[in-house]
Amino acid sequence: MATVTAAATPTPTPTPPGPADAAAAAKAIRSSAKHVAKVVEVTEDNDPNKLIGRSNGYVSAAVLYDSRTACSDGLGADCGAMVEQWGSPADAKQRSEYIQKILKASPVLGSEYDTVQGSFLLRVAGDLKPSQAKTYASLFEEQFQN
Repeated sequence: MATVTAAATPTPTPTPPGPADAAAAAKAIRSSAKHVAKVVEVTEDNDPNKLIGRSNGYVSAAVLYDSRTACSDGLGADCGAMVEQWGSPADAKQRSEYIQKILKASPVLGSEYDTVQGSFLLRVAGDLKPSQAKTYASLFEEQFQN
């Protein structure tokens, strides 16, 4: 009599909750944020920081244009908000800490509100009121909940 042995079915690795990329995160925020006029995806051709796709840079990024801010350089967090996706949660946290360290040392550069969720960093213009930045953060964080 032959014995049939069933192969063990591998347990799938759960996909962490969250958006597919920075553009998806920004578009989800825009869908609920009435002051966001548009979302522009950052590419290697328009990235003012020259970080996208580089070994020390972000994987993807997108800018949210908020009608309550004055956009100085055309593509950055000062336009309202920016979502950056990094290669790891540690990289996203390190980027936030780096930005905050520079802004603290040089107040003339302004300020911004940062929120890290996994490998994503939300950067909100410091020209917005704290309550307005909190709305951005809430809409951002909602995307990472089950």
